[in-house]
Amino acid sequence: MTRRWFLDPGLRRGNIRRIEQFLAGDGATARRVILGSSMSQVLGDQVLGPDSFSLAMAGSSALTGLEVLRRSDAHPQIVLIEANLLDFAEDEALLGHAFAPILAAVRQHSTIFRDENRPINFVVGIPAAGVRRLRNLVTWLRNDVPRSAAPNPAGVRGTDPVLFAKLMALETEHCNTPPDVEVLNAQCRKVREVVQILEKRGSICVFQEMPIEPSLVISKRCTTLREIAHRYFPDTEYRWIPPDRAGAYETKDGVHLTQDSARHRRQYLIEQIDRILAHEPGGGGVAPREL
Repeated sequence: MTRRWFLDPGLRRGNIRRIEQFLAGDGATARRVILGSSMSQVLGDQVLGPDSFSLAMAGSSALTGLEVLRRSDAHPQIVLIEANLLDFAEDEALLGHAFAPILAAVRQHSTIFRDENRPINFVVGIPAAGVRRLRNLVTWLRNDVPRSAAPNPAGVRGTDPVLFAKLMALETEHCNTPPDVEVLNAQCRKVREVVQILEKRGSICVFQEMPIEPSLVISKRCTTLREIAHRYFPDTEYRWIPPDRAGAYETKDGVHLTQDSARHRRQYLIEQIDRILAHEPGGGGVAPREL
């Protein structure tokens, strides 16, 4: 029985484990790191290849991942930064837990102090996992078709059309409100500061805008975010993943890609990153710009 069988599946707990895993050694060997929110998280853990690591976290933004890199002295070859939610501040509570002076050092040397080994995981996780297994067994005994194998009335998206319409209405309402420009400017300055630090260490920082529904792309919020992001990180000075002209992406709720679209996005990102590296001296690190 593996630990993943019974781990407490809360989003926050998952973010803590992701950071602890990165700091415990995986971060030292990762040559490509992706930062962002749940929009990038749907791409998977090794989105940029077997030597990559995802610090994309649900309920957070790229700023939390940037702070992890800055405080850990990590210097991956590629840092891919999601630009969709640059007005979201870093998660100070999460970072405070990950970099607690004494505990952070102890976790490096003993896995027993890491979140994945909390006793509460056994208390909460085992009964929950048992219920899931029991439900699957009952389904099998009844000779019912498992839900995962049942015909999908939602079609390609994997979301019921009525539910999708409701989710899109919520996202549309949210995106029709422009972001707080003062906050966005402050957050972009933070991002630029950390990017400059990472470039001094030899990392290549690349920005990307995760695909969302076309009607949201042109909304007040997304348009303002895009304009200010490119003002702080102009194409002439910073690297951006160009728009994918191959076709439209599909989402489950307006902002999170379907499995097929996520698979296509992963391949596209790998191709673009390889293209960027091919133009770098030796195909490796980039010389830092004068600041």
